[in-house]
Amino acid sequence: TYITPSTVIPTKEYHDDVAYKFINWDHNFNIVVTSDLHIESKFEQVRRYYTVNFYDADSKLFHTSRAQYLFGVEEEPSVYPEKTSTVDYDYEFSGWDKDIYNVTEDIDVSPLYNKTLRKYTVIFYDGDGSILDSQVVEYGKSAVKPSRRPSLEPVNDTAFKFAGWVGNYTNITGNVSVYPSFDEVPLWYEVIFLDADDNEISKQTVMYLHDAILPSTEITKASSDAYHYIFD
Repeated sequence: TYITPSTVIPTKEYHDDVAYKFINWDHNFNIVVTSDLHIESKFEQVRRYYTVNFYDADSKLFHTSRAQYLFGVEEEPSVYPEKTSTVDYDYEFSGWDKDIYNVTEDIDVSPLYNKTLRKYTVIFYDGDGSILDSQVVEYGKSAVKPSRRPSLEPVNDTAFKFAGWVGNYTNITGNVSVYPSFDEVPLWYEVIFLDADDNEISKQTVMYLHDAILPSTEITKASSDAYHYIFD
């Protein structure tokens, strides 16, 4: 019969500046067991204490701690190092690039980060300078044109027709302000309603972008030999 070595790693009490590293068992597990056995663990002496240097995102040393062999650092940094955002990414600390809880040698430790696309604000302004719409957009993506059309109050007999947006709101790389542009147009327009025989039944002066009033006159059209007509 063969025996299988224990999966539990044995330890030996440290003293002074000495720790012990488990090497092996003093038995050949490939031979058949023919009698009682007393199997001893074998250790080698190693240093008990090690230095762990912590570096920030710019590779500058900002904290040092001591750790015992196979143990964690005695004092972790009180704050995690930050990494400056770039134009396209924000960075959030996620851990260290080496194990600081099972130390077996002197180590230099650097921070790891999760990165997310930065978000920027795109503001669309109305004709009077007030905010028409504000959107938060990820780096490299585009804002959406507002559903509401900007307007500008008339001046004397001049109205203003929205002509488009001034400012690039596609492929966003920073905060953006977008302003409307307008073309001058007449403020007043004449609307004439005609009946079926092209006779004028109503004439109205209507302000730009406003509605005329439908005439109250009943609209009729004389029947032909083939058809009757109903105003729709």
